[in-house]
Amino acid sequence: MDRSSPIGHFAKRLRAAPQTFEKILAGLGSNYGVSLFSRTKRDGSTPPRQGDDRWHLVGMQRLEFVGEGLVSWLRFLLQSVPFPGVLIGRHVPRGDPILLEAKKLSAEAARSLEDVSAVLKYLEGE
Repeated sequence: MDRSSPIGHFAKRLRAAPQTFEKILAGLGSNYGVSLFSRTKRDGSTPPRQGDDRWHLVGMQRLEFVGEGLVSWLRFLLQSVPFPGVLIGRHVPRGDPILLEAKKLSAEAARSLEDVSAVLKYLEGE
């Protein structure tokens, strides 16, 4: 993995401050999850380029129980998956009434972006 790439920087931060990342994830709550992907070019070749890549799900973990195991899992996959990509997002269950109310859904989406901004601050070293 290229340590100067954004994903390489993420892996380096995970090694340097894993407990901080665990606290951030635990603060997000059980409606959030972490997904790890392997990226390829649209034609299946490598290396992928941004905008011309397909993301193939390798693993997904809901944030119901955050601990050492989650960070170890992420670090292992970041090292072993070719061209990894990470997604941290919020899950809204099918049938949730908020899906029928555009204003409430928009407000919840904005709140989710604020919650996940803690991950960006972590990556920036704040």
